[in-house]
Amino acid sequence: MMRRPLLAILRAAHCRSTHHYFALDALPLVETPAGKRLRSILLRHHDRYLEGSKDPDTRFHDFHNHVVHVKDGYWGGAPAKATRWYEILQHRLQEQRWADAAHAAGVLSHYFTDPIQPLHTAQSDREKTVHRPLEWSITKSYKSIRQLSLRDPVEIRFELSQQTGWLAAAILHAARIGNQSYNLLLDAYNLEAGVKDPPSGLNAPSRKALAELFTLTTVGWAKILERAASDYEQANQAKLPKLPLTGAVVMATVKIPHRRLLRYLVDRTEQQAVEAILAEYQQTGQVREQTPPEAVAVRRSIAVYHREREYKYRQRAKAAAAQATAKVVPAATSKPVEASPSTTKPITEWTSIQHQPLAPANSHFSSEKMAALKNSQAFQDKQPSSGRSQAATESANRRKEDLEQARLLEIQRRAAMERAERAIEQAEKLRQSELEIQQAKQLQAIQETNENENENEKNYPATIPIRFPSESKHCRLSRRAPIVDAPSIGPKTAARFHAIGIETVGEFLDLPAARTADRLAARWITAQMVSDWQAQTLLMCQVPEMLARDVQLLVGSGCRTQPKLASASVADLHRAIVRFSATSDGRRALRGASPPERTEVARWIARAAGETDGESSQQASAA
Repeated sequence: MMRRPLLAILRAAHCRSTHHYFALDALPLVETPAGKRLRSILLRHHDRYLEGSKDPDTRFHDFHNHVVHVKDGYWGGAPAKATRWYEILQHRLQEQRWADAAHAAGVLSHYFTDPIQPLHTAQSDREKTVHRPLEWSITKSYKSIRQLSLRDPVEIRFELSQQTGWLAAAILHAARIGNQSYNLLLDAYNLEAGVKDPPSGLNAPSRKALAELFTLTTVGWAKILERAASDYEQANQAKLPKLPLTGAVVMATVKIPHRRLLRYLVDRTEQQAVEAILAEYQQTGQVREQTPPEAVAVRRSIAVYHREREYKYRQRAKAAAAQATAKVVPAATSKPVEASPSTTKPITEWTSIQHQPLAPANSHFSSEKMAALKNSQAFQDKQPSSGRSQAATESANRRKEDLEQARLLEIQRRAAMERAERAIEQAEKLRQSELEIQQAKQLQAIQETNENENENEKNYPATIPIRFPSESKHCRLSRRAPIVDAPSIGPKTAARFHAIGIETVGEFLDLPAARTADRLAARWITAQMVSDWQAQTLLMCQVPEMLARDVQLLVGSGCRTQPKLASASVADLHRAIVRFSATSDGRRALRGASPPERTEVARWIARAAGETDGESSQQASAA
């Protein structure tokens, strides 16, 4: 069997993070026949599978979707995001786009495994300081912790619900288990030792807790893969293909030197980052400048959540106070109580009884006795209750607080489930609308075919169809798209373009670069930079299936137009891209991903020349 050698190669050379390890270590735990067929697809396209498992960190940067804060209302977008990517995985499988399906499965694995990591289930000042170094220690200790889980296995029964929202429920329950080790990891982690030697920052109890969570993560992900394969085969009444792995083993072996070099570079970058965190902490006693971007993003997002929640609480308190006032007013104006014959004035409020004198005016008590009586009563009022009654009261209050906290947590959990179910409904509606559109297109194509057949029966002269130059329907960008969709242009830069009247890609391409740079009036936006953006945008509009990262690499390597790309040599262009990838601009464009392979560059050239992917593979092999 090729599966075991391939897994060994991938673990030894291709894994650079815990997400890579989790994605691979769950595969041998898949037991169902349908799940094993899906496993063969993931291993056949292991590059896309592993790439997807890190894309939420390196490409999407949606860090608020990587957490579930258990004791803060189950705040976090992981359940809804995972549900959406599960739908994308099913859609890719239905289209038989196996490589894209492997990528979607990798992305889904990230949104499932991240909330089980204890540091992703809550936040504190200590967590902000040690988050990145602790994750680095876990990554460098993965193999030893994994061996610990295998030597002392824990029986995990990970059963998925059959109800709607089963995936969200699984993530919430797993996050609650991960949160139980939150304080243990934070309190036991040795920051100084962990920075100098990452594995030494974790003590034995921490490693044992992590070993149990590793088992929970891999078993849970294996069950989700089994469910994904089963859902596809039941919905389509067809089995997934079982792909051969011989070619995957060969390609994984060939890429070992490159992957080891990439791992070395990533390790060095991460080590420098944690050393900078320790240096700032030792200097100032806190971490501000070196705070990881993911921690900053999560804290900003949850601050907004807290402000909104406090506003809602204030509004509810005001409404409750107004309602209570409305109930008190009628009680104060109630009808007076009828007095007895000996009473000289009516009593209108029961509280007035408390202010009656202790004895009538004609009492035989002397003033000294009266003062002594008042003092004794005041002393008795000031005396504390017995210790037993105090303890009972405190115990009752604690039980009341615990019950109230449990009630609030249950309300928050239900709210989180409702949010996830709404995301499921939206995904289902989107999938149904896509299916309806696809069916309408198929029906229209059948009708057009019938019309063409009827026309062909007539004796019309043969003609040559004329194709006017236009944007390909497979291009990811069009001139009508908003400017924010253009490569290298984020929301803030798009706002600058809106301020000078440029709102679409077409308007951006029609203006000279120098004039646009002058109108933007930003010191860091030069005419050359705008020219590069325009070249990237035009390539994305003209060449099918190009990503923003792809066109950034092409323009940075000197290939700025579609004709130049169509006539380029695969070997020369690939060398230029590899050289550019080593620069700071190239690394920024890649965002942690690997440079494209020669086959991918050949596909770009073929698409620019209007050729098929089959022709591009022949061109790559010839080169």
